[in-house]
Amino acid sequence: MNTPIDVIITSYNRLELLEKTLDSFHSNIKFDFNIHIYDDFGSSILPKESLDMFENLKKKYPKINIELGAKRVGQVLAIDILMKSVKSKYYIKLEEDWECLNGGFLHDATRILDRNKNCICVWLRGLDSKAVNNHPIKFEDNIWKFETEYNWRGFSWGASLHRLDDYKKIAPYCSHTYFNPRKAWESEKKIGELYYKMGYFASTLDKKYFVHIGDGVGIRK
Repeated sequence: MNTPIDVIITSYNRLELLEKTLDSFHSNIKFDFNIHIYDDFGSSILPKESLDMFENLKKKYPKINIELGAKRVGQVLAIDILMKSVKSKYYIKLEEDWECLNGGFLHDATRILDRNKNCICVWLRGLDSKAVNNHPIKFEDNIWKFETEYNWRGFSWGASLHRLDDYKKIAPYCSHTYFNPRKAWESEKKIGELYYKMGYFASTLDKKYFVHIGDGVGIRK
């Protein structure tokens, strides 16, 4: 890619996970990128050790953009805030608990989006059942597709590649749904339903490029 790829990361004061994600990304990614992070815990109540760790992360990776929200707004609005910084045609969506194992996904993922204008996103987590959240998939037209007649319709805010233009078609997300911490999946599902009705599907690469490391360290409260 000729221009840097924007990477947006939603965070919630899980800084050990965030640092591991950032370390793995910087270690494995060879293409140019800009990372934008929004932490939604609430800067007014962040403990001092967390504020200090954020400062250390900024020193460690001075090119990343970290914004600390004054109060919790939820993942949906946090993503809309991050999207204001996205300028690249394609962008990577992560949460703070996705460790990068291999950075060689960009060519294959962008090719899928280039050749399939109705593909809403490309997952980067492999094909095993846990990686795809037990979502049914099929190999069709030389790519792996998520079955659209199932739950999320394949849409995801986890480790995946998206188009900026597709976001703009319905932006902002917060005009369609809101974040309920007790049912965090509902907003993601709602957005997936909107894109499904517009004729979109989702795809995945077969190789595992990211692995989820946040199991057991949840934030739904």
